[in-house]
Amino acid sequence: MISALRAILLSTVLLIVPVSAMADEFNAKQRDEIGAIVREYLLKNPEILVEVSKELDKRQQQTDDQQRDSIVASRADEIFRQKGDLVAGNPKGDVTMVEFFDYNCAWCKKGLPEVLSLVKQDPKLRLVMKEFPIFGEDSEYAARAALASAAQGKYWPFHLAMLGHKGKINKNDVDQIAGEQGLDLAKLK
Repeated sequence: MISALRAILLSTVLLIVPVSAMADEFNAKQRDEIGAIVREYLLKNPEILVEVSKELDKRQQQTDDQQRDSIVASRADEIFRQKGDLVAGNPKGDVTMVEFFDYNCAWCKKGLPEVLSLVKQDPKLRLVMKEFPIFGEDSEYAARAALASAAQGKYWPFHLAMLGHKGKINKNDVDQIAGEQGLDLAKLK
């Protein structure tokens, strides 16, 4: 009886079929025996827990990927083709890359050379820039100033200068960079 139960239990565990569906079919003694078998098996084969964990991670990643893809697909026009998007590279390019950034994001600043390299390497790359000021008031001020600079036709050089600024950018830095880029500060504000 125990070897039959062991075969049922192991195949159930290995196939990841919920034992709870069968729980009502076993009496208390049988459930205790199954618990002991599972415990003994796991103690003798703890590596199965690593396998199970990896499979769970894989499935969770697949679920996350599907959810992300679904969200992106449902909001594609907003993400890739929103009216007023600031675009670098080839505005009619056949590949669109969207960059969400903050002028106070160290990773955004660090990634700038790579982004510029991609734009330079692929003449068909359309780069859409999305101001995403998440690091406080100074970031929001910088993003508003960058958006306003587009009206003066200087978004790209202003954008590059602000992302190239070493360290945290504040309101005074933004105004100084705007002046250095030839922006009319009164109009910008």
